[in-house]
Amino acid sequence: MKYLFLIFVLIAANEPSFANHTQIEFKGHEQRLAPVTQPPITVNRPWTRPGIKGRNLAIYMQVVNTGNTDADIIGASSKNCQYVELHDHRDENGVMRMHKIGKIKVPKHGNISFRQGAKHIMCRNLNRDITWGDVIQVDLELKDGRHYTVNVPVKEY
Repeated sequence: MKYLFLIFVLIAANEPSFANHTQIEFKGHEQRLAPVTQPPITVNRPWTRPGIKGRNLAIYMQVVNTGNTDADIIGASSKNCQYVELHDHRDENGVMRMHKIGKIKVPKHGNISFRQGAKHIMCRNLNRDITWGDVIQVDLELKDGRHYTVNVPVKEY
């Protein structure tokens, strides 16, 4: 009976429609089917500074991936600005320059820190003044289609 079950598992694992939607979970001698879950993402310590209408605003946080696969952040949006970009810094002839990037990979069982002078989220062309004590919302978009809404307080960190 064990061999018959093993053959079923090997066949099912090679069937694309089955492999993408379920996984087999073993607990002791019990076998049961469980849905495949996407990597859990959590956000720690989001913050930003005050900003002036029409200007740009950098947003910082730590994104943690406790899942078993990498998670790619491919974009962001906010009602508080015209558009949002993912940014990083690079050395150009001894001068650190900010540049737009297409995605930020959060490694499995790892984290990425969005911080000053490194990766961050840039809210472009604010549509209102952002002041101390405000909380703005930013929606992070992952490559797999999931979205995470982050409440970002305006404070000194």
